[in-house]
Amino acid sequence: LGMLENDPTLARPVCNGSSLLRVQVAYGVLHEQVRCPADLLRRRTPLALAPGRGLDELDAVSEQMARMLAADGQVRLSWQDDYRRQTEINNDIENSNK
Repeated sequence: LGMLENDPTLARPVCNGSSLLRVQVAYGVLHEQVRCPADLLRRRTPLALAPGRGLDELDAVSEQMARMLAADGQVRLSWQDDYRRQTEINNDIENSNK
């Protein structure tokens, strides 16, 4: 709750229509050593398993994490590319098993 008292905007979703809150991203970075969006979206939320696979949240999560971790734009783009590539691989595997 202390994080929300210091920054009430953390109570907002990371993007419109998302169940993921900005405070969850901040908590992951500050207290769970989350260092890339894939770690948060795949391991600490169910979003990677849901329709959309967390792709709707990816840009906002990457941006927030980059600010918190002082990562430059190139790192942020790399995170996004890696997540999209892995999501595409997972979709291909899932579709081949049908």
